[in-house]
Amino acid sequence: MDFFRIRFEPVEPVLVNRSVAFDGLLAHRTWLRTGDAGTAHLSLPLAHVDGVWQASELLFLGPVATREVHYVMNPRWDRFEYGELAGERGGPRGKTQARDALKPTFDRYDAISARRAFVLGRGDMDGIETLIDGLDSIGKKSRAGGFGRVDAKKTRIDRLRDAPAGLGYTDFAGGPARVVPKDVWNGLGLPVEDVSFGPARPRLPRWATEDELCALPASHVVQPGQRSRIGP
Repeated sequence: MDFFRIRFEPVEPVLVNRSVAFDGLLAHRTWLRTGDAGTAHLSLPLAHVDGVWQASELLFLGPVATREVHYVMNPRWDRFEYGELAGERGGPRGKTQARDALKPTFDRYDAISARRAFVLGRGDMDGIETLIDGLDSIGKKSRAGGFGRVDAKKTRIDRLRDAPAGLGYTDFAGGPARVVPKDVWNGLGLPVEDVSFGPARPRLPRWATEDELCALPASHVVQPGQRSRIGP
């Protein structure tokens, strides 16, 4: 397996719920091809240690612009009884809420506008190239309401030489580039100085796994003076 760096060029803001993990993106691409959730989560073309895939979360090249975006969950009209959407004078109500366990709630995301986004990691180059071929959007709610689209023609994957052994778990500066269980982090002999640890879900599928104590990335934005974090 080889060390790699992937460059994306977003043409729309990317929606982020704390982060965008590359292993999750590849799992989704695998599921689209196979329709098999087990294959999608357990058979990725990435190196791994103890089931934790060796690939970073998206790292955005700064400067960036960020804003908060809200999405309404469960907005199905068939859950409202006839007349609930109309006010006393027959006009539409300004605010309506279903009275059941599936009442509408808000999802909150950060929309990040950046010129470029990068992924670092180690894996099978041919397998990765196959999965990202034709990928035209990244992030949460991809292509929903003008978010996440990338210029697929400018996506680039490079094989890296002389990369740190933990690249993908770390960036080139040695800091966490994804959430990594503390046991895995310590077992790889990665530095603990100036590293924050906290609860996170490092394993796929994240919706069916538990929080673990993990090394946490300090920032997903690579400022202009930190360009060395993503390599030469």
